[in-house]
Amino acid sequence: MIRNILPRALAVLVLAAAVLGLSSCQQETSNETISGHVYGNGFKDLTPVICRVGDHEITQQNLDIRYAELPQGLKGQFTGKNWERRFLHYMADEILMYDAAKALNLEADAAVRQQLISMHRETLIEAYKQLEVYVDLQPSEEEIQNYYDQYKKQFVAEGAVHIRHIQCLDEQSASQAYEALQVTDPGAKFLSVLAKYSRNIQTAAEGGDLGWINEGGYVRFVKEGNLLSKEVFGWDLGLHEPIHVGENWHIVEVLERRNPRQLSVSEVRGRIISDIMPSLQKAVLEERLAEVRKATAVEYLGEFSPGNGRSAEELFQHGLLANDPDKQLDLFDLIIEDFPDSEFAAKSLFMKANVYLDNWGDTRRARSSLRELVANHPNSELREQADYMLANLSTINFKAPKSIEELQKLAK
Repeated sequence: MIRNILPRALAVLVLAAAVLGLSSCQQETSNETISGHVYGNGFKDLTPVICRVGDHEITQQNLDIRYAELPQGLKGQFTGKNWERRFLHYMADEILMYDAAKALNLEADAAVRQQLISMHRETLIEAYKQLEVYVDLQPSEEEIQNYYDQYKKQFVAEGAVHIRHIQCLDEQSASQAYEALQVTDPGAKFLSVLAKYSRNIQTAAEGGDLGWINEGGYVRFVKEGNLLSKEVFGWDLGLHEPIHVGENWHIVEVLERRNPRQLSVSEVRGRIISDIMPSLQKAVLEERLAEVRKATAVEYLGEFSPGNGRSAEELFQHGLLANDPDKQLDLFDLIIEDFPDSEFAAKSLFMKANVYLDNWGDTRRARSSLRELVANHPNSELREQADYMLANLSTINFKAPKSIEELQKLAK
């Protein structure tokens, strides 16, 4: 992966605006907290004041920032002529409701405080990811090319045909319309025949043009259009005899055809990056978390302490002595999860393999445990024994050893 320098101002703006309270921030000219602001980003604002609501002032910057915060669907309500004026009225009403909530001291309500704390936490975590961990993160050209080569079959532009039609209610009217088009230049007469015979108001308004369609794909404004597209997709260019689809008759003219083709890597670059980014982000986040875990002590207490308060050795001894195989597996899994770097993690994986073999003859799960031992504990004293078992699990009459000591003798 490589990192490119990308603009971050918009991301900073949106993330900062989402912090609704509970955090303090040194301002350029004051010690006010962010919770003292209704709009803006908490920094000095030199843009003109465009509205006053009680003791509050709304600046041009406030309006711009608040509009940027809006969900895309809500932005559609503020477009066209004088949209800023209407949006400013909207903001004024927001301040009136904000002050009403403050007057009732709703910030002291437990549920409200919980939500504010939750939003504050989630906003800062997301800011850390976007502005620190993921910043400038992009797949390398080699990664993009490798992904394209691996999934090349997915990057194909489907074939398509451009058609127009006249939709008729019955076979008789369809035949009459088709006959009327049997002139030297049917294209020149198409619109007049369409106006006389079409019973589809929506497609008639567009000259019968149904646009580009795929085989069996959606066709706008046509009931059972997927059946129509499937039927006509393979037709040659030109006008064709009436066809009955569903409850209607159609006269279809095929205007143009596009054949399927392989898309180039440059054409699908954006799609590839979108596909790759989640795994890249996950990898770099795990890497960063590993770093911060080393820098800060994390202690789990009580029933959540490692091994439920017991050492790896104690758990392992209990696992060896347990009579219930499911109980044994639970204890060995607890060691593997809570003490992954312990010598008993490798021993637990080995014993899990034996439990699977002795109790259920399950070679698939036994093999999985042994492979995990080899992969995660290559220097373990059990590595040689694990290799031996992996090599012999499929041997006829193979007998799983009952203990580590027995396997050690077996492997000599």
